[in-house]
Amino acid sequence: MGRFHWGIVERSMSEKATVVTSETLLQHITGAPAATPAAAAAPAANEPAKPGEEGKKGAETTAQEGQQPKKKPLIEELVRTRHERNEARTEIEVLRAELAEAREQMQAAQAMPAPKDPDPKPQRAQFVSDDDYQEALTDWKVDQKLAERQRDEQQARINAAQQQLSDNWNRRLEVAKTELTDFDDVVGKSEVDLPNHIYVAVVESDIGPQIAYYLAQNPDEARLLKGMSPTAALRMLGKLEDRLAAEKEAPAAAKKEEPKPAAKAATAAPEKSKAPPPIDPLSDASSPVEKPAAQMTYQEYKAMREQQAKASRKR
Repeated sequence: MGRFHWGIVERSMSEKATVVTSETLLQHITGAPAATPAAAAAPAANEPAKPGEEGKKGAETTAQEGQQPKKKPLIEELVRTRHERNEARTEIEVLRAELAEAREQMQAAQAMPAPKDPDPKPQRAQFVSDDDYQEALTDWKVDQKLAERQRDEQQARINAAQQQLSDNWNRRLEVAKTELTDFDDVVGKSEVDLPNHIYVAVVESDIGPQIAYYLAQNPDEARLLKGMSPTAALRMLGKLEDRLAAEKEAPAAAKKEEPKPAAKAATAAPEKSKAPPPIDPLSDASSPVEKPAAQMTYQEYKAMREQQAKASRKR
């Protein structure tokens, strides 16, 4: 155990392959639909209105309708909020898949049997003839090459799993620092001393940086975790993770679901013009009145036909 640093992980790997244990792995990892306010209850339709109040209630109803927020922007906000949540869930699923893959690779690498210690180099005195000695020496050299290849493959698997775990942590850390602007100052000055199983669990968590920040601010809880058995400590850490995740989502959801302020009272209707109505145009008494032919008398019909005939001749 010891003090761990939560900063961004160095990506450079040693050119010389060395067997990585849990301690060296840890040393490598250094570095929100908005609910609209309920509408005021309207009076029952069959309830008789008191005299003198009908006009007042009508005006109040008009004002209330004008104060109701527009529904279209609210719907657009809900659609945008749902889209953002779906994107966040997708990103979380991708990170979890990458973490699971890295964990499987580490477990597979650690489960591989350790390469056998090479046999000592054969000596000429151990053999009766030169042929036997040369054959044993050749076999020994082949075994050396095979053992070296096995060590290199095992180390490569561990390095790949370690790098993926580090990349996931660094990506989450960069996102967390946009909200926890004093992360480096708080966590850097912390004397939190965690056992390996707690440290690894924090690094693997989707909100690991938030957990590290919380434990740095609450050293008593960190010491409580340290004194527990691994099973109890991981159980408590899981509850802490759920609580911090809920607190992280609550402010964003409340901000997005906050109702917009009621619109101001409706603009007063324009004043009715006091000017007298326009005067109807005068008509010439001598001009004929248009009338359907079916309603005309014979004289009216005859006069109309004569007038049409005169008009045709003038053309």
